[in-house]
This record gives sequence, structure tokens and C-alpha cells, in this order.
Amino acid sequence: MWGEETLDQAVSPDGRYIAGVFRRDGGVMTSGRTRHVNLRRGSEPFPRSSRGILDDGQVYVTDKETWDEPITLHWKDAKHLVIWGPFGTRETHWQDVSISYE
Repeated sequence: MWGEETLDQAVSPDGRYIAGVFRRDGGVMTSGRTRHVNLRRGSEPFPRSSRGILDDGQVYVTDKETWDEPITLHWKDAKHLVIWGPFGTRETHWQDVSISYE
């Protein structure tokens, strides 16, 4: 069974969007340990897939080797999210939000 733990959340200045940092762990029988950032509208919950994972709105996923390195979120303005974190898979847009990395 997959587990998703919320590590941090940041609300956009206008409250329209929420970015969340999560830790995903598939347990000892899988190699599925990672951390990721997802975006959602402020009025909706983070949706889970049928396997119990949060993949809708996923914009950043770390490599397994960077499990303990911090991920920091900051809204530069209402439609620009900045993510500080280790190497990983990165998206630069989600809906009308631009995403940059430092």
C-alpha cells in the first residue's frame, strides 16, 4: 500500500492555489520512495488515484537518492511558484501557474 505524508504546504497570495510537498513511500516491498510537489485549486482537496497516491497536479518529483534533502516552496506572486530542491523531474507550468526552480 502506498503512503502519502504531507510535509509542507504554501497558499498562493490570492488563495486560489495550494502547493504541497509530500513524501511517498510504497513500503519495504517496493522501490517507490520519493518526495514530490503537487498543485491544486484552493477550493479542492488533493485528489488520490485508485492506488491511493497523489499524482494529479504533480509538478516536481525528486530522485530516490535525494530523500532527505529539503524542498522549499515560495509564491513569487499569485501565479508564479518557486521551488527550491534537489535534482528531479520538473514541470514549468500547471494550468495558468508558472513554476521556476532555484
